[in-house]
Amino acid sequence: MAEKYENFQQIRSWLRMSPFRPFEVILVDGRRYEVQHPENMLLPANPRESLIAILNKSGSIEMFNSLVISVVRPIAPRTKRRKAS
Repeated sequence: MAEKYENFQQIRSWLRMSPFRPFEVILVDGRRYEVQHPENMLLPANPRESLIAILNKSGSIEMFNSLVISVVRPIAPRTKRRKAS
């Protein structure tokens, strides 16, 4: 039963990390969400209530069940590109 809530607990720990590090959530259907700030995602207090809300890039709120999460991973830091001379 613990595996059922593993992704939920993983996201909770990412959101509480200090300093915060952006991460990506990938769902089983291939949708991807970048979490650039901890306030961009809302988790219920109880993992049994597995509905998660996320603010997407366009500013809309999307909701999904934590059971459809395939991967949670850090986002590689973006490097500044040099202009060609």
